[in-house]
Amino acid sequence: MIDMEKSNIEFYKQNGRIKKIWDLQLESTTILPEVFQINNIRLFRVMFCSEEFKKEAEKLKLKGIAFVPSNEADVYKP
Repeated sequence: MIDMEKSNIEFYKQNGRIKKIWDLQLESTTILPEVFQINNIRLFRVMFCSEEFKKEAEKLKLKGIAFVPSNEADVYKP
C-alpha cells in the first residue's frame, strides 16, 4: 500500500520502526476506499482519507475530525 520508493520515511536503525514521515506516497495501483487505515503499528490509530472526502467533510462542517497532512500523521497529537 505504501510506495516505499516514492515515499520519504525515516526509520529507527535499532528496530526498523517509523521515526518520521517526510512524504507519504501510496501505490497508484492500489484502489482504496474514501477512508482507510494503513497496516503499520506506528500509524495504527491514524485514519487516512481521500482529498474528496476531506473537501466534503469540510463543506458539511463535520465536527470531531482533524485533517492533517500525511507527513504529520505520526506526530500529530490532538
